[in-house]
Amino acid sequence: MSNERDQLKIVVQEIIEKIESIKTYQARRDVLFKYTELVMGDYAGIRQAYHMEIWAAMREYLHVAKPVTSFQSRMRKAIATYWDQAAKSAWVDGGGEGLLSKEAQSWFTSRMEAEFGFTGEVFQRLKMLKAEDDFTMKDADNEANARAEGYARSLDQTYNMIKSFAANYDMLFLDGDDGLDTCSTCQRLKGQKHRAKWWVSRGYVPGPANNYECHGFRCRHALYYVKNGKRFTI
Repeated sequence: MSNERDQLKIVVQEIIEKIESIKTYQARRDVLFKYTELVMGDYAGIRQAYHMEIWAAMREYLHVAKPVTSFQSRMRKAIATYWDQAAKSAWVDGGGEGLLSKEAQSWFTSRMEAEFGFTGEVFQRLKMLKAEDDFTMKDADNEANARAEGYARSLDQTYNMIKSFAANYDMLFLDGDDGLDTCSTCQRLKGQKHRAKWWVSRGYVPGPANNYECHGFRCRHALYYVKNGKRFTI
């Protein structure tokens, strides 16, 4: 597995370097889709491909004068495509068989619809940024990078949640680095052992948009398998 991930990192780096060297949008898209199939079998690859597509859509919108509707449509298509791939990967990685459970599918559908809705707000903010007199191309690149990483973190939480739904009765415990700052929820739960569904039902799966006091941003904790100590959430 380690060797496979090392090879994946090499492929992903090649993709990044290739795309960054290409000037036109259509050519970048051709390269992206040429390599996407190589990485879709692993969540790390799905995340990277999603990150690149979000980055490309936002960066082009900020750099060119084109109607916002086409970019919003492109973003929603990326969400639908890569969230579906992430959910399927998570379900298998968590030990699930067949289709997602009704509970997992219900959570997934609701969360993805919320992400669709958020896209409109994001582009409204980007439109306002573009209109500012002192907004530069460097600002555009920084904004696209930051937004793409934010969308990728949301995908991480989707992966973690669906994987947790799949694990269901597996015993997990919270552990990890407190980081520069921590919160009372993390300190209270650290070391506790519960079934995966317990962490799901209480909103305690680590990552953005949860019920931790830190909301998953200040602490660096994760869930681990009790049976072998291996990390469960990313």
